[in-house]
Amino acid sequence: MASIDKNRDLYQEVVEQLLARVLAMQNRNPLSQTYGCFDRNFWHFKTIIDFPSATYQQPVLGLSQLLTSKAKANPYVTNPILKEVVRAGILFWCSIQNKDGSVNEYYQNDHSFCPTAYTTYAVAQAYYLTQKLFSPLERQQIINHLQAGGLWLSRHTNPLVYNQMIASMNALFWTARLTGNQTLKRAFEKRRQDILSAQTEEGWFPENNGADIGYSFQDLDLFSAYLSEVDDKPITASVIKLLKFCRLFLHPDGSTGGEYGSRCTQHVFPFGLEFLTDRNIPEACDILRWFRYWFERRLTIIPEIVDDKYTNYFYFNSYIQAFLTPKVNHLTPKRTQKNLSLSLTYLKKAGIITLNLGSVSAWIGVKRNGSLRVFSQEKLLYQDIGYLVKLSDHRLCATQAFNDIATATYHFSKTDCQITIEGFAGLIDDSLPLTRWLIPFKLFCKTVLNLNPFADWFAHWLKYRKVVKRYPLPLKLTRQLLITRKGFQLHDVLTVTNSPLTIQAVHPIQNVTTTHSLSSRYYHPQYLTAPSLPQLLTATPTRFEFKYKTKGSSAGLSHHSPHENSPSASFGRKTK
Repeated sequence: MASIDKNRDLYQEVVEQLLARVLAMQNRNPLSQTYGCFDRNFWHFKTIIDFPSATYQQPVLGLSQLLTSKAKANPYVTNPILKEVVRAGILFWCSIQNKDGSVNEYYQNDHSFCPTAYTTYAVAQAYYLTQKLFSPLERQQIINHLQAGGLWLSRHTNPLVYNQMIASMNALFWTARLTGNQTLKRAFEKRRQDILSAQTEEGWFPENNGADIGYSFQDLDLFSAYLSEVDDKPITASVIKLLKFCRLFLHPDGSTGGEYGSRCTQHVFPFGLEFLTDRNIPEACDILRWFRYWFERRLTIIPEIVDDKYTNYFYFNSYIQAFLTPKVNHLTPKRTQKNLSLSLTYLKKAGIITLNLGSVSAWIGVKRNGSLRVFSQEKLLYQDIGYLVKLSDHRLCATQAFNDIATATYHFSKTDCQITIEGFAGLIDDSLPLTRWLIPFKLFCKTVLNLNPFADWFAHWLKYRKVVKRYPLPLKLTRQLLITRKGFQLHDVLTVTNSPLTIQAVHPIQNVTTTHSLSSRYYHPQYLTAPSLPQLLTATPTRFEFKYKTKGSSAGLSHHSPHENSPSASFGRKTK
């Protein structure tokens, strides 16, 4: 094991800031009916929301670890203030649990899988570490609530979103350990096996039917928390596959993931990387070198630029755990991973192309109809998420809409790579239903959704309609890319196909993702220095076209798309 004393200052400052921020979210008035609540919108502002969202209780895990860790650099061990903060936080979570063991997140009686999985896991491990803080009566009360949460999770799954499934595995592990309940033990084993079976051959776990980079890093944190308790070789092997996948998406400016993934997230969390590096896993070491370099410069996603909800949900616990994890001190921070000077990887199932041509690198989302970033060394040459389009029937659509049937063909050589992507735009929902239906919806939540089976059906229906279901439109984008060792060219054609609709307005976009993903749309400092998008080249009511060219990209794009049966453009094949 590595020393735990050196490099502690790497996370010390952020931990101090996070601790102050999170403690300010909790109601610390012991005579208040909401004592222990971390949802400041509920207990402090009072008029923003009419129920406490359980997700805000997640920091009880990191707080309990600070309270009990004997790491030499931890100044918070046995802190009397933290003792009461943890006590109150755990007991408040018990008080807001639904009768069936679930908890609520976005509306009253939503019986949501995600916060039930995450907070049951957090409260269970936090209670395991701090049992002595509670009276015998309180201990029994907490155990009863944890068992109810675990049993609810044993009866429910969410196989569309695997970070939640992994969180539920951790919850079942801890509730089974605390209660000794055999049903929970069997449920844990089944959930663990389901998770192992869900990993794709490319190494990622599904997030809304696709691969998402930010949530892959969250998966690493969750697996690492489990592996810190159990030596599980199949899970470790799965984690190594996941690390190899994540290693492909380290941008040379400190960012990762984003608009080309299934949920458009850009998270990077330190705990899993520190823990797995301490376990001597080379793939984790490679990523950690990159992360430490950019974290020290505050040019990766850090808690300061994340909203309160996801600071509580993900970032607080990860940074606390990284702070308390033994460090590999001889590790030299490094700008980027060690790249081959000439490489192209097409992950067909994920629908993502990664490309290196000497100092030029690119990440392209095929299933996002060509959303891309192109870099020259650390400089962002071009970022493009496609187009927002208003049609003649007043509907709004985006070419970035997730598209399973988008096609990609390419020709790859030692000097350049030409790629053609074709796909259709999808409808985007810009509505604000509660501006019209607030009172009926609140009554519906408080009455009809009290009926548990209907609450489950409504939650699934709502997520399917607003998040999962695709709404393709007859607007085709053909995107041709030419990437060389010296520059980059793009040629786009948008056409209305087999429809009387016409194009009313088109807006090229760089940092405006259109996917409904609640932990996305954070703003990197680097975005302010991104090159501006080009203007329209030509436009008619049914056709829109423009081109872009960087200095030094002298070769021209061909005027036709490569044929898939051509050897130089075979689908998913590298050619010389």
